[in-house]
Amino acid sequence: MAKIGVEAEGVKQRVKNGRNSAKETQVTIKQLATEVSSVSTVIESLAAETDNIGTVLEVIRGIAEKTNLLALNAAIEASQQAILDEVLP
Repeated sequence: MAKIGVEAEGVKQRVKNGRNSAKETQVTIKQLATEVSSVSTVIESLAAETDNIGTVLEVIRGIAEKTNLLALNAAIEASQQAILDEVLP
């Protein structure tokens, strides 16, 4: 009978240890879920900033194209003026 009592205590201790391990695992999983949520928020913020950067780059490209057209137009006008200056002294 004493042997059964000792074995029962051993089983009881293993169950208690298993329960403690399960609780520790649950706490760890909750912490991990919180960290994943936080990282997700940061990633969403980075995605929004990336979109903003893309919009700024599009505006810069548009300005560069217009600047190139203005420079081309100025060169054409200067060329035409040079021709007129030669023809009409």
